[in-house]
Amino acid sequence: MGGQDKITAENFTAQLGADGSITLGVANNRGKIAGSSDGIMMYYVQLPAGTTFKLSATATVNSMAANNQVSFGLMARDDLYIDTYVAETMGDYVAAGTRNQGAFAGFGRKSGELYNAPAATQVYAVGDTLKLEIVGSADGYTVTYGDNAPASAGFDYPLTAVDSDYIYVGFYVSRNCNVTFRDIALEVTGSAAAGSAGGAASAQAPAGPSLVEEAWTAVRGWIGI
Repeated sequence: MGGQDKITAENFTAQLGADGSITLGVANNRGKIAGSSDGIMMYYVQLPAGTTFKLSATATVNSMAANNQVSFGLMARDDLYIDTYVAETMGDYVAAGTRNQGAFAGFGRKSGELYNAPAATQVYAVGDTLKLEIVGSADGYTVTYGDNAPASAGFDYPLTAVDSDYIYVGFYVSRNCNVTFRDIALEVTGSAAAGSAGGAASAQAPAGPSLVEEAWTAVRGWIGI
């Protein structure tokens, strides 16, 4: 990230579209997904820990530098810090996203270590549009990045190491990348807690209030880790 003073509106941008889309951008070599640190901009909603859900969206890549630390996609994570540079902790997460220039069909971080999904068979570039999905269940998480096969092996850890009360789900970009997310839908299918009641609730853009509108009103911001 480069420090607290680098978290500015010049380096991190967000723009809502009339169609319910949202465009996120990170510029000027800020943010990254790397072995020992992360820096991202994320639009998200907070859900109680143990919530089962499906989050999906389509992503159009407007610009993307050729760099192994560039990343974008959907993410579900343990902890979140608003407009803050944090050097002391790294929470767990899973991502239906790219890193290492599209080498993997998703990835995650557990106990500070990056964990990769299988190698991607479909790599996306500037100008491409792809479907993204994360499903959270009682058994863990399944991530789908474009036309690559869904990946779940190894993503069976709970996202409760830092914040045991909530998880944070949404869409993100990192380091010299600009992406427009559309067709955003979040379906909450229930709770993974034993003996919890079933049922489902959903939010879909642009029918309102949409997931994008709720996130913008409540938690507009970016995080640095």
